Amino acid sequence: MNYNLEDKEKLYSLEKSDLISLLTEFHRLLKEKERDLILASEIGESLLKNNVALKAKYEELLEEKISKDKQELQTSEDKKYKLSSLENLSKELLKQELIEVLEQDLQNFGDNFKKLFIQVEQELKTFKDDKVMEYKQELNKALEQVWKDYAKKLFSQDEQELQTSEDDKV
Repeated sequence: MNYNLEDKEKLYSLEKSDLISLLTEFHRLLKEKERDLILASEIGESLLKNNVALKAKYEELLEEKISKDKQELQTSEDKKYKLSSLENLSKELLKQELIEVLEQDLQNFGDNFKKLFIQVEQELKTFKDDKVMEYKQELNKALEQVWKDYAKKLFSQDEQELQTSEDDKV
């Protein structure tokens, strides 16, 4: 500190007891400032330790959150895959069931057609004249036409149902 001449003169003019009193006060203030600085240093050090601990805890929690999010994402993807697999299996089972039903319908139609054909043949065998032979030919043609029409209708339905099944897959 720079003291001007006037301050120095005031100091010299003080008595010894006043000087001791001033120095004692000055010493007390210095000790108080020293304690304040030590306390501030300890507080700063404590805050630094707390900040380091908080930063470590934050990073730990962040890692846990990232890990949990990854697990949830993986679980979600697994569920989507399983759902997709179940949907595909369901569609395949439905397709198989549809094929079985259509095969059974075709078998029933074939059986009925054979029975009808045998019945017609037996009836035709009982008749001997030319008119009956013409009738037999016309009946055979009619049965063939019925068979062709039914087959077209059946295959048209099969194609439509298979197309619908394929559209469902998309």
